[in-house]
Amino acid sequence: MDLETRNERYVYEALSYETHHHPIRLLKVLQGEKGSRICCELFHTHLTTFEKPSEDSDSDSDSLGLAAFGEYNDDFEGDPRYTALSYVWGDHTDTVAIQVCGKELSVTRNLFKFLECHRDTFLRNRSTEPLFWIDAICIDQSNIGERSRQVEFMAEVYKKAQNVLIWLGEENEDTSIAFETARKWNKDYQVTEKERQACCKTFKGGWWDRLWVVQEAVHARSLLMRCGTLELSWEFFHGGFNFSTLVLFLNVAMMFACRKNFRENGTQATWVLKSFGRRKCYDPRDIIFATRSIVPALVSVVPDYSLCTADVFISATRAIISHEKNLVVLCTTSRKMPSRWGLLEARPTPSWVPDWTVEDYGFLAYRPPLESKDDDRIDDVLSHEDPSILLLKGVAVDQIFCTTAPLRSVYWEERSAPELGVIEQLQNWFPECDKKFVAHNTRPNLNLNNIINNWLQRRGKTTPAFRTIKSLVDEIAPVWFLEGYSFITTQNGRHGFVLGEAKDGDLVFVTYGSGYPLVLRHTDDSSYRLIGCAIIDEFMDGEAFEMVKVGTLDEQTILLR
Repeated sequence: MDLETRNERYVYEALSYETHHHPIRLLKVLQGEKGSRICCELFHTHLTTFEKPSEDSDSDSDSLGLAAFGEYNDDFEGDPRYTALSYVWGDHTDTVAIQVCGKELSVTRNLFKFLECHRDTFLRNRSTEPLFWIDAICIDQSNIGERSRQVEFMAEVYKKAQNVLIWLGEENEDTSIAFETARKWNKDYQVTEKERQACCKTFKGGWWDRLWVVQEAVHARSLLMRCGTLELSWEFFHGGFNFSTLVLFLNVAMMFACRKNFRENGTQATWVLKSFGRRKCYDPRDIIFATRSIVPALVSVVPDYSLCTADVFISATRAIISHEKNLVVLCTTSRKMPSRWGLLEARPTPSWVPDWTVEDYGFLAYRPPLESKDDDRIDDVLSHEDPSILLLKGVAVDQIFCTTAPLRSVYWEERSAPELGVIEQLQNWFPECDKKFVAHNTRPNLNLNNIINNWLQRRGKTTPAFRTIKSLVDEIAPVWFLEGYSFITTQNGRHGFVLGEAKDGDLVFVTYGSGYPLVLRHTDDSSYRLIGCAIIDEFMDGEAFEMVKVGTLDEQTILLR
């Protein structure tokens, strides 16, 4: 091969979508001397037939080693056997040239290191040479149309792969210790400090921080981790996790839980999006597109990169409501900070659409939705012609009379300032209360009832002994569990909490399909905005609907924007 041919850029041959089967390309890494250029071949195939090598190859069939893959021929009628690579691209500007079908193609350095390690170590020690599916090479990344179609089908590629190989990067002392620890580990194993530090470095960051790898691992038939020349089967972690090892292998445990839930019961949309939505990806829309294959509720959301982030999040939330036949997703709308990309500030989502790019506020235990079995009623919620509007049917039960500001973690979030104690946190939450009074009712045991009663009295609200908010306070020991909550008292003398920034005059509304009463704020156009979920003992178990039945309260339908 002359120098001019070798330096010619690789040009992809278009995939054929004429059949009912999805076309893909598969990659074969060729043998070579250490230090020499990485050389590969690409093959076109569908997931049910295997076609001939790419016509733009300079080599003939025999030189490609097809004899080692005798089952791959024109008469083969099953899925091709291949390994799908799950990895992190790394810095897009740091690239290395390889040869594909005799032509030059640039790949990121992390991928190059995998290809180099695979050729120099694993190809020499194995009798068969696996075919790989690697997105950066097997998808024409410059072709937006092809990229969108391949992304839509990517879960199937990992699902049908014989193995999924997780590339964690190059080997070092920490990874060697971590892999050895995992091999001898069981749920009762006591790790040393050196092992703990090595595992933290190996099983956190990098691959473990990425979003797209979640579906890749969940769909895998068999998972193998590779770090340099080291390999570790996912099966080593099947012994379970105790508290100390759960902290150590938290990312592994989360992936285990997702794989288990997906196989046994199907994964619940809000759990997946809250658990993995803040992982790293290059586009906020990928929070939905990268998880749709493991969340039944999101299957109907077809990847479309021509839509803005707000429209994708709206479509996803509506799909969840439609699939789950309830409004539980509305309980995840509180957020700590502006959107991670700032795109949702340029075009904000409706108040009822969660922003899965950032962590949400506070601890809100799951409660089964009230009166959620009426499918027609839930369908009516989505019936407005404007997709940004929900039609909520329910009961207006009260209005907020006075409220605190939310308990903000900002008091102890500042990295440059020391953490404030519980007393200071409560003093900031109830500023009208005397600090000594707050301290007296905080140590040695927290008496939140006394503090709240004192705050009410100082606000001119006389009240009998405060009724314990059993729905929340009895379940919570650390004060930080109350982060994001405002304490409220209503026009009719009820007390409770709102996960959000409530204001005097906000409406307390009990709606069908939600496990919690909602706090809504009236807008200028006769619609409402969602502020957050409320915890008010008198309305936690469907009491409002019983009042409708006896004629004490009336149902109404409101527009929620």
